[in-house]
Amino acid sequence: MTTAPAVQKLVDAAGGLDIQPRARRWAHLPLCVLDAVFSINARYTSTIAVCDRYAKHQGLLPHLVDVADLATVAGDAAEQ
Repeated sequence: MTTAPAVQKLVDAAGGLDIQPRARRWAHLPLCVLDAVFSINARYTSTIAVCDRYAKHQGLLPHLVDVADLATVAGDAAEQ
């Protein structure tokens, strides 16, 4: 059973994290799905490599874009 000091230690550690939103995002839904599946129990560099290869194979370029440019590259939800 979890004790109060252990929970507080976890809360303190989580509070000290500097979480920042990603500056670049996948521009196509299939890449988001691949990222979700292949990032489970893997190094993220290998996940990026899988997504890069798939994007090039399918012609989904550009595939990793700045958040500010996402709407102009990927289109809206209906277009996806």
